[in-house]
Amino acid sequence: MTWDYYIYPEPEKHKLPLGFMGIGYAEPAPNGVDVVLNVDTSSLDYGKVYAWVRTNDPWMTGNNKRGLGFVADSFTEFMNNLTDKKNL
Repeated sequence: MTWDYYIYPEPEKHKLPLGFMGIGYAEPAPNGVDVVLNVDTSSLDYGKVYAWVRTNDPWMTGNNKRGLGFVADSFTEFMNNLTDKKNL
């Protein structure tokens, strides 16, 4: 397995709100679901993990208005709750 940090180029770079970093990806939705981490140290939600349904529009425009879905209070909690699909 390899890890990489990807920054969307213009004009896609504004798909996610500022202060979030992608940490994972799943494919249950038509365009996929990104798992994102709040890395804004001034935010009350700093360190929390969210799900974001992938879209092609900038944040809070067009079909990118669904917002983020809460997943876990921390990256550690997120990792500790991962399980094999057969266990769901």
